Order: sequence, then structure tokens, then C-alpha cells
Amino acid sequence: MASYRNTDQQQNGVIIQAVKPKLKLYAVPGTSPGAAHEEPFMQTIAHDFLSVPSHTAKTDAGRRPFKTIALLASLTLVMSACTVTRTPDADDGSRQATAHTHAAPGSHDPKKATGASTESSLAQSDPSRRYREETDPARRRQLVTSMFDQAAALGKEGDLSAAIPIYKEIEQIYADGSGSDKSWGAWAIFYQGDLQRQMRNPKAAVAAYERLDQRFSQETDPAIRAIVADALFKKGEALTEQGDTRAAIAAYEEIDRRYAEDRDASFRLRAVRALFAKGALLGKQGAGEDPGSESLNTGARPTGDTFAAVAVYDGIVQRFGRDKDPNIRNIVGATLLKKSEALRLVGDDQGTIAVYGEIVDRFGNDNAQGSRVLVATAFFRKGLALGKQESSSPAAIAAFDEVIRRFASDTHPTVRKTVGQAVKARQRLLDEAVPVHDN
Repeated sequence: MASYRNTDQQQNGVIIQAVKPKLKLYAVPGTSPGAAHEEPFMQTIAHDFLSVPSHTAKTDAGRRPFKTIALLASLTLVMSACTVTRTPDADDGSRQATAHTHAAPGSHDPKKATGASTESSLAQSDPSRRYREETDPARRRQLVTSMFDQAAALGKEGDLSAAIPIYKEIEQIYADGSGSDKSWGAWAIFYQGDLQRQMRNPKAAVAAYERLDQRFSQETDPAIRAIVADALFKKGEALTEQGDTRAAIAAYEEIDRRYAEDRDASFRLRAVRALFAKGALLGKQGAGEDPGSESLNTGARPTGDTFAAVAVYDGIVQRFGRDKDPNIRNIVGATLLKKSEALRLVGDDQGTIAVYGEIVDRFGNDNAQGSRVLVATAFFRKGLALGKQESSSPAAIAAFDEVIRRFASDTHPTVRKTVGQAVKARQRLLDEAVPVHDN
């Protein structure tokens, strides 16, 4: 059986010391750290630690992410710094492998090779350089995977500025747009945008999302199209954070233009979400009350172009109201609720109540979880709206009764909360209606 040997014993020793704790997890009879390791043993480590990004989080439970980074860097060095040559063995006829080291500059420095710090370990591994030197496609893929893992671990550790250059390296690897893994280049740019937003640098985030769109907008691969569409949405959010409302709305409208008529429901869903965000941005109704609030008298006032927002909501319902996709139906329902809030804020009580009726008409017979929450909320809010009008107290009580009748045995937490609120609101109206007699 083949085994890996390193001709540079000093480098071999410091690498083994770096990975020794993890090697115990894969103990193989007859092997020990510092000795020659059986080929399947090393390939198991390579698969677990380099080919499966999510695995590191599971095996490192309870340990700090920087230790994972150091381990990954060391393992990358072990697997990528060695080339295997075969020579016959006279004793048993097996074929032995001798590994020759192609060490990175400075790798003989014990301080750098032991993983004593995250920064030195990453520099010593240099997977991007090794990617350029490597010719084997599978090994190249492993190196890029390790780069993603390193960047992700740095992000979890909070060192966002150190993660960004790694994603930039991956972006450069796939800059020519060739190869079956070019979606990895798109992801690398996408993550740069996200990290820039986390660092409160929306301008740089917008630049990243625009770069991604420019490079990949003509792709037909559904996976890459999805990354581009999501990047456009994130661009709208980043522009909003930057205070450029007009440009943010333009980004949302671009998503609508590209994907609203798509045969794939997941892309139509992105278009609906973008229009919903556009309406919310126009209306800026974040000052309103929680949907489960027992009072509609919160003093909230419209802060944006409420009527323009209502027009956007109407457009969503008209264009997507018949779509069969359940996720799109959920957003249509949320859109109607948002429209009702907007109408209430401008004092259109009758229009508000009419929207609640439309929700019940559209979703009242649908037993899906989202629809049940929506209908219960609509009846409850209708009762609150009617309860403000003295002459409509019986109609308000009837709306609360409908919540109780339809959903008293529902187990969904939000629905149960709405039922409880309906019971209280109903009792309050009944108490107010009891005449007071003088003794």
C-alpha cells in the first residue's frame, strides 16, 4: 500500500505537531503522528477537512474558529505540497510513494508552520498561490474549498477585513469566466458585498454587487442567475442604507423587469419580493404598530409617498394574485396587509376594511399555515377597525367571533395569540356596551 513521506523532516515535524490533535480522530492501526501515513488515511483527512466546508464546524464544536483556520491551512499544505512518485518494493511487491516537498517561502520557520497564529498560518498555506501552481483539477478544487472555509471562519471570528482579500483571490481565480465551477467566482463577489455591508460600507457593497451583475448577468445557468438576482436585491438594500432611495427603487425595478415573467417560480418570487420592498420603501411605514397589536390608535403617521406605495401594492396583487406558487401567494397576502396599513395611515377606514374583506375572500378557504395566519389577522384587524366606530360595534364583535370560531383549536402560535387577543377585544366591547344603572 502506498504511503506519504516528506523528505524535509523539519517541515514534516512542525506540520504533524500542528495537526496532531485532529489526527487522533482518524487513528489508524499501526500509524502514529510523525510516522509515514497510509494513503487512505491521508485521503480521508483531505476529504473531511478540504472537500466538505461545513464539516469543520461540526468537528470543531466548542473550539474557537481560528484553530480551525490553522488546521485547514496546515492540512492544505500537507496535501498540496507533495507530489507522489511510485517505486517497486522488492520485499512485498507493493508500490511505495515518496513525497517531494515544494515548500512555500518561509515554511521552514517553525513559528509560521505550527499554526501559532491565524495570520501566519494563512500566509504559510497560501492556497491561492498553490492553486496557480497546481495542475490537477481535483486538487485545485480542494484548494479553493479551503479558501472558502478560511474566509468563512474569519468572518465568524469577526475578522471581516481579513476575509475579504481571500474572497478577492477566489474572484481572480475565476476571472476568465471559464470552468464548471465559475459560480464560485460569483459567490466570492457576493460574499464581498455582504461583508462590506456588515462593515457599514454600503458604497463598497454596491460596487461588489454591480461587479457581479456586470460579469454574470448574461449567464443562463439557473444557479448563477439566482446569485445575480439576489445580488441585485442586496444592492437595493445597500443603496437604501446609503440613503439613495431613488437608486434603490431602480434596483428593485430591474429585478421586476428581468424576472417577473420567468417560468421558474423562484425567480418570479424574487420579482415579487423586489416590488414589495419598493412599495415599503416608498411608503416608509415602519413606524406602524405590530400586526398583532390590540390597538390601531398608535399615533403613526405616513412618512413617505403612501399613495405611490398603495399603487405598487395594487400592481403586485393584480399581476401575481393568481399565481399558484405558495410562496408568491404568501407575499400577495402580506402585500394586502401592507396596503391596509397604508390606507389606515391616510385615514381611509372604509378602504382599510375592504382590504381585510379581500384577504378573507382570497385566502379564507386555504388551510396552509401562512393563509391561516393571514386570515386570522385580517378578521382581528377588521374587528379593531369597526370597533372604533360606535355604530359598528355589533359588526366588530362579529369579526372577533369569526376569529374565535375558525381558529379556536389552531395550534400555530401566532394564530393562537390572535385568538386570545380577539377574545379580550370582544369582551372589552361587550363591557362597554353594558348600560350603567343608577342605584
